[in-house]
Amino acid sequence: MILIISNFFEITSTKVLKWLMYFNEDVVLLNEKNNIVGFEMVHGKDFKLKTAMGQIIDMNNLKSVWYRRGSFSYEFNESNDIFSNFIKNEWIALDNYIMKFLYKRYNTSNPDNLSVNKLLILDLAKSLGLQVPETIICDNGLFVHKKLKKT
Repeated sequence: MILIISNFFEITSTKVLKWLMYFNEDVVLLNEKNNIVGFEMVHGKDFKLKTAMGQIIDMNNLKSVWYRRGSFSYEFNESNDIFSNFIKNEWIALDNYIMKFLYKRYNTSNPDNLSVNKLLILDLAKSLGLQVPETIICDNGLFVHKKLKKT
């Protein structure tokens, strides 16, 4: 099974999902609409998640994981009682564990690198001799419009 973690309405993830399904890959997309509704774990042995769409994800038998965007979401009872707060705190710990578990085992992408500084990447590409197109960064749409008219 291949696991994709992304946001709902994220077009790239949806296209990759369809492509993988075309090749008959067993794939699950986790997002806000298909979130985690249950889990079973015997530490060091069985580790399974159940999704809102009824899919069972055997975490020990994943072929690959692609962390695209977002995070795991879990359905909570939004009451303010002590038990609900306890469950929320436990979920935070489990969420952290799941992400570390996946990163150690499958490492397709790193959720710790959520934001990429594109300016640094462009500078790095230039320093390595790659051709980089002119990049305009400003807070003024009129400047961009004038710049584009010149070309």
